Amino acid sequence: MSVSAAAALEQRVLVHAPRGRDAQVVSQVLEAQSMHPEVCESLAQLTQALRVGAGIAFVTEESLAGAELEALAEWVANQPPWSDFPFIVLVARRIGRRPSAASGALAKLGNVVLLERPLNTDTLVSAARSALRGRDRQYQTRRHLIEQEEARIAERIANAEASRANEALEVAVDAGELGTFHCPWPLRAIEWNAKCKEHFWLPADAEVDFDLFYSLVHDGDREHVRAAIQAAVEGRGLYDVEYRTVSTAI
Repeated sequence: MSVSAAAALEQRVLVHAPRGRDAQVVSQVLEAQSMHPEVCESLAQLTQALRVGAGIAFVTEESLAGAELEALAEWVANQPPWSDFPFIVLVARRIGRRPSAASGALAKLGNVVLLERPLNTDTLVSAARSALRGRDRQYQTRRHLIEQEEARIAERIANAEASRANEALEVAVDAGELGTFHCPWPLRAIEWNAKCKEHFWLPADAEVDFDLFYSLVHDGDREHVRAAIQAAVEGRGLYDVEYRTVSTAI
């Protein structure tokens, strides 16, 4: 599915009003506002459409009954954490509290706005736009969560690849009996591997700093090495220098 097609599904306005002229009235009002509603003939059809994607749904209070309501309620209960789908329910004008059965049906939908009939056009349009804005924020939250998860996956992949590369390097270094060193900032201690220490006649547990390193460099090459290190640090360039060493014991 293309990005534009998915976005169109996320903005769909579904209407389920099987009795009277409610579906016709709601559709005419929303069409005039370029919202292009889609009429669902049953709650089962509405539930199926919600599984595909939608922005909001208009339903009538009297249609919220039977086994099809339970299937819709199950879909509502199993929404992902980022989702709180908005329903606009068309109800008859009443004085006092709604019957417990009607209140129980509404509770199963969760995020509900009630519109009393006869419908006021401005109120209907305002409720639809407000619900669509709220739904769009939910989709934005979903996109943000997806981006975060993709970033975590990319980081794990990068870390795994770096780990494999380091392991391969370690194997190559060991096979070639290469001495390696690392100088963390600030430049005080020097981290040498065991083979590097062996090359300088040092035990594997020796602690190396620059004073010790320079003491192992031949007197005739010491200043040349100092200058090479200084140039690499200050110029952020390569450290590439040849020098003679002397044997000593610690």
